[in-house]
Amino acid sequence: MCRTIEEDAPAVDHHVDMSSSTSGDLNLIPPLNFAMVDNGIFRSGLPDSANFSFLQTLQLTSI
Repeated sequence: MCRTIEEDAPAVDHHVDMSSSTSGDLNLIPPLNFAMVDNGIFRSGLPDSANFSFLQTLQLTSI
């Protein structure tokens, strides 16, 4: 028998507000094959130094 497990996860906004960005903030480059798997769960290829600014905007707890 299978049951559905329901959890009340806190709402997390993963969108970045670019309206108040300066020109230096526009160099956000995601890692190769970056995608959202589920709410708050992402996957990608191995990031390099060019991707760090983008990853910091996601406020990740682990990689």
